[in-house]
Amino acid sequence: ARAIGLLAEVGIDKVLARPKPRVVVASLGADLVEPGLPLERLNQAYDAGTPLISAAARADGAQVFPIGILPGKPAELRRTLADQLLRADLILLVAHPSAELAGVLGELGTVDATPVAMEPAGPSLYAAVGSERVPLLVLPRDSAAAFISYQVFARPVIRKLAGVTAADHEPVIAPVTRALSADPEVTSFVLARSGDRGVEPAGGPGPVELVAADTLIVLPPGVGEVVAHSDVATWRLRG
Repeated sequence: ARAIGLLAEVGIDKVLARPKPRVVVASLGADLVEPGLPLERLNQAYDAGTPLISAAARADGAQVFPIGILPGKPAELRRTLADQLLRADLILLVAHPSAELAGVLGELGTVDATPVAMEPAGPSLYAAVGSERVPLLVLPRDSAAAFISYQVFARPVIRKLAGVTAADHEPVIAPVTRALSADPEVTSFVLARSGDRGVEPAGGPGPVELVAADTLIVLPPGVGEVVAHSDVATWRLRG
């Protein structure tokens, strides 16, 4: 509003602007149920991935199209994804990796299943689909892993589509309040909360810890043990 007022003040009525990136978000799984509906079998679970990733993308300035739980049959899944290509600049799919899903994505474009050396697990599949080669990321089903993967991989894509050139996550160095152990072979992301004494690691990578966290501790490969009160690199989370 302030920028528009300034433009009008100097007599400018038209400017070039980038539209908001259009992001389609969906989940895949025969065991998933939409929130608000009853669970009818012990193996069912609510779809947290679509609301979680949709809210994160919306907070980062995207125009989000959450389409919920996708059909599991390959022909229906292929048709649904193909229909979404008409309005998508990016597709984020929360799903378990499978050869069947990779096959569907391969029919729509090119697929890469290169594993990422990170903990929690990162995206399992990457694809460029349709004639416009729309990027598609398959994020983990686990809520914490999906959110961290969004921060590492999807958020930079949204910012680039929006024309943002500033650094995606400015590292903040802070002391950690207690000792940490990590796999030295991978990059580890630890949910934490910032306070006056430094950053306090969460008790685990679960949904409750995800809600309480406002920081990610980033431990690069080669770091296996971190002693209490030593400095670590952190990313501050929005909201």
